[in-house]
Amino acid sequence: MSTKSTLAHGETFHLYSEVGDDYSVFLEIDFDELTDFSVTTDAIKLGIPADIWKIISAYPGNDLDWANKSISEINQYVTEVVDGRLKSYKENNDKMVALSGLLVFGDIQDTREEQISRGVDYYIKKREEEIKILNKYNKHKRQF
Repeated sequence: MSTKSTLAHGETFHLYSEVGDDYSVFLEIDFDELTDFSVTTDAIKLGIPADIWKIISAYPGNDLDWANKSISEINQYVTEVVDGRLKSYKENNDKMVALSGLLVFGDIQDTREEQISRGVDYYIKKREEEIKILNKYNKHKRQF
C-alpha cells in the first residue's frame, strides 16, 4: 500500500506528499524532462520545466495556523474534540468514530484525560514544527 498522496501529476512528473508528513512535498521528474541537473556535496540544482513549475506553483502550501495558537487554545480545541469523539462513540457505538483520531488521541477506550493529554502533546509538537518552518521562512525571506 502506497503512502503517497498525489497533489499533481503528469506523464513526466509526480508531485506528492507522504501520509503522516504534514511539512514536506516531494517531486519526482523523469530524467528525460530535466534540462539542468547537478548534485554537489552542498546542493542539488534542478532545472524544472516551465509547464511543471506552473502546476507546482499553484499548490497552496502548508497551513501553518497552529503556529499562532496559544497553549490555552490548544487545550480548548483538544478537549472539545475528545469530548465530541467520546460522546459520538457512546451514542452510536460507531467503529469509524473509534478509528478517527486514533493516531492523535489514542484508543477510544482510553480515559478522557489520557486522550486529552496525547492530543495536547501532538498539537504542541505540531505548533513547534510550524514555528520552526515560519522562522526558517522569515530568515530566508530577509536574505532576498
